[in-house]
Amino acid sequence: MLHARFTAEGHLTYDLAARPFFTFRFLDSGEAEEDILDATARAELAAESRLTERGYGFKQLTSQAEDLSLAPLGKRQRREQAAKAARADGRS
Repeated sequence: MLHARFTAEGHLTYDLAARPFFTFRFLDSGEAEEDILDATARAELAAESRLTERGYGFKQLTSQAEDLSLAPLGKRQRREQAAKAARADGRS
C-alpha cells in the first residue's frame, strides 16, 4: 500500500507499480495566492538538495502546486466533518 503524505520536511515516494517516477511532497503555507509560487520554488530547492545530498540521480524536475484548502474532502474527512457538525448541533 502506498503511503504518501505532505510534510514540511518533504516526503519521497517512489513506487514503480504506482507510477514510473518519484514524487516528493512538501507542505507549505501562505496567506495569499501568490505565496504558492514562493512555496513551489522552496520545495523545488529542497527536493534538489535532499536528492543531491543522498546521491540520487535526477533530471528535469517538474513541479505542481495545489491549494489544499480548495481540494475536495476525502471520505474520512467528510465523515469527520459531519460528526463534528452533529456534535456542534447537539445531535451526537
